[in-house]
Amino acid sequence: MKLQMIGFISVMLSMILLIVFYMTHKLNQILRCYGIIVKKLYLYIITGIVGFIIVITRSAFAAMVLYMFMMFILVDVLKIILLKADKKRILLTPLVKIYCHGMLIVGIGLLIALYSVYNAKNPHVTEYQVTIDKHMEDDINIVLLSDIHAGTAVKEHQFDIMLDKVNELDADIICLAGDIFDESSDKQIIRYACDTFSRMHSVYGVYYITGNHDKGIMEDFEELLLAAGVKIIDDSAVFIDNRFYLVGRTDLGMEGEKERTSMEQLLEQVDASYPVILLDHRPTALEEARGTCVDLQLSGHTHAGQIFPGNIIVDIFNDVGYGFKNYHGLNVIVSSGYGTWGFPIRVGSHSEIVNVILQGKQ
Repeated sequence: MKLQMIGFISVMLSMILLIVFYMTHKLNQILRCYGIIVKKLYLYIITGIVGFIIVITRSAFAAMVLYMFMMFILVDVLKIILLKADKKRILLTPLVKIYCHGMLIVGIGLLIALYSVYNAKNPHVTEYQVTIDKHMEDDINIVLLSDIHAGTAVKEHQFDIMLDKVNELDADIICLAGDIFDESSDKQIIRYACDTFSRMHSVYGVYYITGNHDKGIMEDFEELLLAAGVKIIDDSAVFIDNRFYLVGRTDLGMEGEKERTSMEQLLEQVDASYPVILLDHRPTALEEARGTCVDLQLSGHTHAGQIFPGNIIVDIFNDVGYGFKNYHGLNVIVSSGYGTWGFPIRVGSHSEIVNVILQGKQ
């Protein structure tokens, strides 16, 4: 296991332990306010077991716990400020009544959890119109799907919704930009997904590149994808109907275990006078594509943060964390993804199917 994975796991475990410790402290305060006395050791055991169950089952209650944790911290900070500024407790007294010994936050946390599940399972169709500085006889209607993570939030019903929405868009081409599956995708959902892709309507078919999660389990679904008519274009360029090029880059995987073919090599046989669309799962190599003949890069991976304040963090650490941006002459679209990773929840972002109309100059 690489150092980066060890570091990630260490950070996650530390965060979980911090949440368990703090939430046990708040639970003890709430119970005491209602006259219920429980030994702290028992509370730690109970909170730890509940937290373990939430993580193992990937429960949507993770959203409730996370936002209760953040709100309790915010309230404690606000309380310190008010105790110093509001000596006569003019504001503090009514706020304490509204707070109701913390039950207000419990209620808000539950509402957020319910919303997070609804939001994750109800995708939007996000539309973009992109004009490039090349002549085109006709527009190209592109449907982009990324980060489905089949089996987490996306079950059979969500695939049925996806199929209906995609077929309504009358696409020229459908692009799967990685992380269609992950380590939790079982054989049943993989087969259902591949059957869904086989029934999607488009002029030129469905094209796929690997993401970091599904790269390590390709042996579980590669044959099924090919049998469904999905074309895998990792590290290759395809000239489609003498109209445009679709270029696919493989992902480095969870461990960054493989060097990728360089952009220069991928574009060697590409006629730059035609529109060139690049599929790259992560929007982290924009400098490599910028200044080449690539007109549009389509990516995913970021989930737009998936859970607030993740969207803010994603925007800080990526030149294009979500949405459409012209990055120094390179048109970039990053999808928030159709599914979710880890837990079937979304707050501060939405699940989406991306529809891009690519146009040439007049």
